[in-house]
Amino acid sequence: MATYQVGVRWEKERTQIEAKNSTDAKRKFCRLKGRSYNDPWSGGTVLTAELMKFSEPNLIQTQLG
Repeated sequence: MATYQVGVRWEKERTQIEAKNSTDAKRKFCRLKGRSYNDPWSGGTVLTAELMKFSEPNLIQTQLG
């Protein structure tokens, strides 16, 4: 699984979520925040999910501490 930063397009706050793909990350975000993924005003269409890319040393630091 990959790690995605998910949040509402116009807000700066992002949540890190592990998911198979960006759609799965958006669905998990909606469940976490109590939203309906299919809602056109607050669901998946207003969210962004960006894949987080870790360099090898950062990945090791994250796992250790």
